Amino acid sequence: MARVVLEKKGSDAVKAFEVIHPTLAKTLFSNPAIDPNKVTLKRFDEGSLMWIIDLDSEEKAKAVMEWLRESVENLYELFGFSRYERTKIGGRDVEMVYMQSGRDEYPAAFWYKDNKLYWLESGPIIEEFNRILAEELEEEE
Repeated sequence: MARVVLEKKGSDAVKAFEVIHPTLAKTLFSNPAIDPNKVTLKRFDEGSLMWIIDLDSEEKAKAVMEWLRESVENLYELFGFSRYERTKIGGRDVEMVYMQSGRDEYPAAFWYKDNKLYWLESGPIIEEFNRILAEELEEEE
């Protein structure tokens, strides 16, 4: 299991997302269902980042997920992603976006479970991102 080396909550977690994805952050955090005080950021020892957005109910998490999925699917280039795809991991729908950095492409994944929305972003070691993603989805089963 990857080790969490840093955890931030509330406005500090939101600000970190804004630095990495300014346009997407404006869209995401403009949703009235999202309380910025209920956002947690975890940084893993290999550099991956995971934001967890705690919502009031599973219905709200599902609605925000669908809204975010539609926004990213239709506007992924505006948000700075080179591509978007929908996949299944461990039987769960997972949305994947990719960011181009020189010749390399780094993934991020987002999904919801219960009343939480998750956004996991790769650090420099994509294999570690894939392992963390598999572990997170396995834990949720």
